[in-house]
Amino acid sequence: IKEYLKERISGQVELEIVDPVYVRATVSCEVVLREGYDDKSVYENEINEALKAFLSPWTGRVAQSVNIYDRNETDVLFFLENIPCVDYVKSLEISLDGKVVEEGERLAPKGVFKVVASADEHIVNVVD
Repeated sequence: IKEYLKERISGQVELEIVDPVYVRATVSCEVVLREGYDDKSVYENEINEALKAFLSPWTGRVAQSVNIYDRNETDVLFFLENIPCVDYVKSLEISLDGKVVEEGERLAPKGVFKVVASADEHIVNVVD
């Protein structure tokens, strides 16, 4: 990236490229499955994978906008409730590096060079 940009900027510009600091978003939720979706462990895994793709869209696992900074808990709730196997979400909590995101708060990390990325695993519990 640095070499590419150096070829295109003025010689008077000092260019510095830094890696971002990733802030892990973890979703904890309880969901109720639609009728006919009986294998809880299979669907817990499916929902977990869908959440990873939703929270880290640049991985290419799902076609969507990459700007997640305008998202909040309501967006995650809407996403979960539109997964085909999910009837409704009973409870939902999102944390960024362990700090719980308050209702209405955006999924935007505090600080320069910070980027939200999905946790490796989410806590998905299928309940009756």
